[in-house]
Amino acid sequence: MSKTAALAKNTLLIAISRISTQLVMFFMLPLYTATLSTGEYGTADLIMTYAGLFAPLIMLNVQQAIFRYLIDVRSDQDAQRKVITNAVEITAIVSLAIAAIYFIANLFMDIPLAATMAFYFASFIFGDLVLQIARGLGRTKAFAITGIAQGLLTVVLNLVFMLHMQMGAGGMLLGIALGILVPSIVLAIVIGAHHSIKLTARDRATKKQLLAFSLPLIPNTISWWVFNASDRTIITIALGVAANGIYAVTNKFANIANSFGSIFYASWSESAVLAINDPDRDEFFSSVANTTLRAFSTLGILVMSATPIIFPFLVNEKYSEALLYLPILILGTIFNTVVSFYSAIYIAKKLTKQVTNTSIAAAVINLVVNLGLIWFIGIWAAAISTAVAYGGMAIYRYHDMKRYVNITYDYMLFAILTFAFVLVSTLYYVNHPTLNILNALIALVLSIALNRSTIGVIKTKLLARRHPLAAEQHIFEEIEEKKL
Repeated sequence: MSKTAALAKNTLLIAISRISTQLVMFFMLPLYTATLSTGEYGTADLIMTYAGLFAPLIMLNVQQAIFRYLIDVRSDQDAQRKVITNAVEITAIVSLAIAAIYFIANLFMDIPLAATMAFYFASFIFGDLVLQIARGLGRTKAFAITGIAQGLLTVVLNLVFMLHMQMGAGGMLLGIALGILVPSIVLAIVIGAHHSIKLTARDRATKKQLLAFSLPLIPNTISWWVFNASDRTIITIALGVAANGIYAVTNKFANIANSFGSIFYASWSESAVLAINDPDRDEFFSSVANTTLRAFSTLGILVMSATPIIFPFLVNEKYSEALLYLPILILGTIFNTVVSFYSAIYIAKKLTKQVTNTSIAAAVINLVVNLGLIWFIGIWAAAISTAVAYGGMAIYRYHDMKRYVNITYDYMLFAILTFAFVLVSTLYYVNHPTLNILNALIALVLSIALNRSTIGVIKTKLLARRHPLAAEQHIFEEIEEKKL
């Protein structure tokens, strides 16, 4: 199978997994916003956001090292045992130490939902560790099935805890935590992760190797916090948890586009590692870069145009202010897709310091802009600072990457996408029922027109059931041959 076919196949499998989880969180919005006040939802959102920050820090980002190094040793079981055993040991030691500190702190502080928060963090850490082991071993199908199971179980448990037992924000977090944990345990058993943990495989040199890769990524993780958790924190301090609830709802819609970007990144990061030393690397990477920019920019525009139409059916009217900030956040997600594209290449070349340096600079920009504007324009400051920071990082990484990989873009594509974004944003803010429908149609036509080659090739692949491998092998090759 060609590397482009492998990228297409992995993207499809990972998409099935991630979309299942993301759709659950999105279509559960009616339940969340109807049963929780803006303050309660804002508190739950803060906890989930902090989990996204602290879990990787607790793991010392070893989960990324697991994925990267297991790819290199897929045919060597002894080497796999060393990677998995030592990564699990590092994670377990740090997790136990942090847990002890947390529970001591809880004796002297009133931490909201303390026990539920701790369980959520533990589930998040375990789930992430197992999923990265599965991806590193190439068990992408098992990874995808786990994502589907997590989504379905979360729905059932949230309905039970929030509607039947009326547990509020605590029930929401408990349902999500169990939805992550139970399928992850099953996945660990299926891939035999527990058989790979051997005391005889403990090795100081392997630990040093893993940490040498993962520790430089910690500042990058902190920078991610500045992009995400700091926005929520600053809004909560300056404007209150209710305002954070509004901003959280806006992010749910922006994250529709962002989640597809993370799906692609999960697949692209593996393909980038496998293709980083190929002779046709620059051509392949450039093709993927243009296809990615085109696809995710039009996806963001389409999400933005459709939101005013579906918003009243999904979200309680007390959250209606959330509509105001979506276009700016969509712009930020588009820039973030470009940033993630380059991140995968840095990781493939094991240039984790470059990832960190660019992320820190962008995080500083985000923090300064946010703090400088929050007292004057409120929630707008968080959205604007995010878009400005991601945009700056995308531009910098484009120029910095020239030292390692020569990626070329179709600049006419930039002009077309800019025009489309401005047009759809203008009609979005007019916010007239008739114009909203017209706007959605315009966005749909633009999306189909700009991605007609990709859509046609994917359609061919899906219909060619008798020859699936041949169809996969032609997905990106045909895209490369066709012009915008």
